[in-house]
Amino acid sequence: MTPVGAPFFIMEENTLIDLDNLLEQKFGDKARHFPRFVRHYLKRILHIDSLNEIIQKSNGLTGWRFAQFTLQYLNIDIVVEGAENLPEHNNLIFVSNHPLGGPDGLALASFLGNRYNDNIILPVNDFLMFVKPLGPLFLPINKVGAQSRNLPDRINSVMETDSNIILFPAGICSRKIDGEIKDLPWTKMFVRKSVEYGRDIVPIYFFGKNSPRFYFLDRLQKFLGIKFSIPMVFLVDEMFRHRNKQFKFIIGNPISYTIFDRTKTPAQWASHIRNMVYELKRKYSDGDK
Repeated sequence: MTPVGAPFFIMEENTLIDLDNLLEQKFGDKARHFPRFVRHYLKRILHIDSLNEIIQKSNGLTGWRFAQFTLQYLNIDIVVEGAENLPEHNNLIFVSNHPLGGPDGLALASFLGNRYNDNIILPVNDFLMFVKPLGPLFLPINKVGAQSRNLPDRINSVMETDSNIILFPAGICSRKIDGEIKDLPWTKMFVRKSVEYGRDIVPIYFFGKNSPRFYFLDRLQKFLGIKFSIPMVFLVDEMFRHRNKQFKFIIGNPISYTIFDRTKTPAQWASHIRNMVYELKRKYSDGDK
């Protein structure tokens, strides 16, 4: 087992989170139509005051160091199995299941950012960019709007460097499917980029689950036919509900990009790697169910 630990890096100034600015950036002119009671509720459910307290108490930490500080602030303990499987070189693609939608990303970024000397990038929905100290870690992506049109170029700009990249190929955090918490089918993009840029894959399985409320909201959204992701609004609250918990992730053996031949389509290879990740769970029966 390897504990997550790190030295400090200081940024001179961090911008605190302002809900009004956040709504304006995300919704434009529509933001002014949000009633006051909705704003109060969003401020509470997004834990704006607590996040600003973390930013202030972090004393200017950024990137994976801020991610680590946030986990420490919430007293979330991370245990890592299989660290000996990590390659020494860069230019890697780390792929993982995504059960939590918050602490899992922070944990992977914290551990791998420390291990690879800050050389870690994590593509995220641009909604998360409002936490400014995490900015050095993030490649903001948005699947709708103008930004979606240059998304391939943004991904390629990272792939053309030696930066290591963490991907959650399901695109969203895990859902309850047939009574089990698991990812939706994985997209094939990471397979194609692995071949195109000669990047080996490092599979990771992360143990964990969100509250029953989260999965109820997911079912409710689907029942009502609402396109906007209601559960996503509650991901910050879910993270704070994980206070004082311990989570574990397992690092598997690296997978050479050369295995991706024509015996399977890219989509089939993506499904195959997803199965390999879930096989890591079965090998460690003492993990959280």
